[in-house]
Amino acid sequence: ILDEGFFSDGAGKRVSAREAMIIATSNAGASQIIDLLKVGRDPAAIQGEVVDKIRTDGIFSPELLNRFDAIVVYHPLSRDQLAQVAMLLLKELKLKLEVNEIHFEPSEELAHRVVDIGYDPVFGARPMRRAIADRVEQIIARKVLEGTLNRGDSFTFSKEEIEAL
Repeated sequence: ILDEGFFSDGAGKRVSAREAMIIATSNAGASQIIDLLKVGRDPAAIQGEVVDKIRTDGIFSPELLNRFDAIVVYHPLSRDQLAQVAMLLLKELKLKLEVNEIHFEPSEELAHRVVDIGYDPVFGARPMRRAIADRVEQIIARKVLEGTLNRGDSFTFSKEEIEAL
């Protein structure tokens, strides 16, 4: 895609990506960024140093890095931003449950608890999706199996359930 602007789909059909904007994300350099923040330096201001470290550590080859038009170094997400991500993920779960006519109302407290159990400074916000599947969806599944949560029911997590996650 990066060289020719084309790729082949699963059926072998050639697909143009010439008008596509490809955004690649990575946690490469995350430990260096965390170290810079600890000493009060702004990672975005010294982007070149971060990219050089990624290259010299062999995380990405110079050939790959050179193919990108821009490399942007971001600050780690704040706790409030992480809670917003968790709430978006919980709202996705809400939509999945609506298909089965189960009405789930996620709370800010639940979103913050998902951050507590699912956020990892090294892996970022991605593990929160797993935390929701492993912890939140398990409780919902148990309620459905026990018959305490049925079609047409509305529910939210109690304070005790949130603390028990």
